[in-house]
Amino acid sequence: MTRNFIVFFACPKCGACYSAIQAPCHMVEPNLFSCEDCKSVVYRWNNAYNYTAWQRYENIRPTAKNSLAR
Repeated sequence: MTRNFIVFFACPKCGACYSAIQAPCHMVEPNLFSCEDCKSVVYRWNNAYNYTAWQRYENIRPTAKNSLAR
């Protein structure tokens, strides 16, 4: 049974955060993902894994004010 993992990457230029699904692949082909904002290369790969379902990751943390207002 193969396992897929959610991995996180940050754009080296603007700091935008992305998540992707890492899965083993049988065909090794070079590939890359570029930032939606600044078009900089976020991650480039050529290995036994493929990265799919890239999404912008927004970490929204509750503030003390919001967590007390129930």
